[in-house]
Amino acid sequence: MRVIKFKQLLNATAYFLYAIFALLYFIPSFGLPHKICIPVFILAVFSIGKAPWQITAALFLSALGDLAGSFKACSGDRALVFQILFFALGHISYILCFCITALHNKRDSNKNSGLYAFAALILCAGIFIFTFTRVVPCVDVNFLKICVTCYAVIILTMLFSALMTRDWIIGLGAALFVTSDLILAWSMFVGALRGDGCLIMIFYYAAQAIIAARTVSAYQQS
Repeated sequence: MRVIKFKQLLNATAYFLYAIFALLYFIPSFGLPHKICIPVFILAVFSIGKAPWQITAALFLSALGDLAGSFKACSGDRALVFQILFFALGHISYILCFCITALHNKRDSNKNSGLYAFAALILCAGIFIFTFTRVVPCVDVNFLKICVTCYAVIILTMLFSALMTRDWIIGLGAALFVTSDLILAWSMFVGALRGDGCLIMIFYYAAQAIIAARTVSAYQQS
């Protein structure tokens, strides 16, 4: 009983710290350098031994992506390329975890699995077509066009694998992640949206917290 209570207290502490530092990101007067990467770094450290290693790897890689993104103002496209690379690797880690979960859950639910997979595939394909036709043509540098296109394929594969887990919480987290990156890509390459900075980070921090919380909970119960 004491062990269970300690785990619950540890979980609550980690999520509390995550929420505090996520909120501090939106306060301009809080001038901690590279504060954007602190919340996800906290989740990454917390997840060690409490979630599948793929989740821990994805969180650490995401934190590195946040760190790289914080250098965009001074390093330009070079920082953006590293940001894309780290997040792409993070999504590949998520894909590995979600695929394992999907295969495990498939044993318990085969009803309408083909129709469900087809619907998920159509959704992801539709988002890719939108990105490829509306966002990619607005990218000025050819190399970045390739990077953005490859990243779109990877993150949408992540969304598809999350949907195939049949876990609506993981699916929600993945959908929020895609929404955040879609707003980011649009604001960077097409045109700024009203309140895009806040929307991007709200969806992003919510996505990481939802995915981490769900996978940690499932891992501790297994």
